[in-house]
Amino acid sequence: EGGMGAVYKARHKALDRIVCVKILSPALANDKKAVDLFITEARAIAELDHPNIVNVYNVGKEKGYYFIVMSFIEGQTLSAMLKKQKVLTTGLVLDLFDGVLQGLDAAHAKGIIHRDIKPSNILITPEGQAKVVDFGIAKKIEKDKSTTKTTELAGTAYFIAPEQALGRDLDTRADLYSIGASMYYVLTGHFPYSG
Repeated sequence: EGGMGAVYKARHKALDRIVCVKILSPALANDKKAVDLFITEARAIAELDHPNIVNVYNVGKEKGYYFIVMSFIEGQTLSAMLKKQKVLTTGLVLDLFDGVLQGLDAAHAKGIIHRDIKPSNILITPEGQAKVVDFGIAKKIEKDKSTTKTTELAGTAYFIAPEQALGRDLDTRADLYSIGASMYYVLTGHFPYSG
């Protein structure tokens, strides 16, 4: 459970597979901005078909509940892995972030900026494959523009690019900054800056 809602593990009867169902908090169902962010996440992920990004199977509203049906990823977040192991080898970190970069390259090719890359939004499968999740604050770059304007602060402070923190125009470089900040944290155990 998080601020926007809850995620459940479920069996999809028609597909006969285990899936993840993300449900928007009922308290936010009448909040147009929250609903728009939720639907934006589903549409952003649905446009992407890449082994390093979680898949979306369905999105909709049923009995007043907004939902997204996504692939269930067995494994743990990178932040959980780091808490258990404390130190990860440089080779493992490079392999994981190579996967993250490949997934984000596919997103960027479709004009999608994630805007919240951090260790807790990177899932690691038991086979060691990284999967980018939580496109909840993703933005699509308009085709006639090479940047997107954000009117509010979104993202996690220690990992967001300075231009994002200042509410300035963003492009794909904001995600690259977040990847660098995340990698720095994973390798050193410290945030890139304090305060």
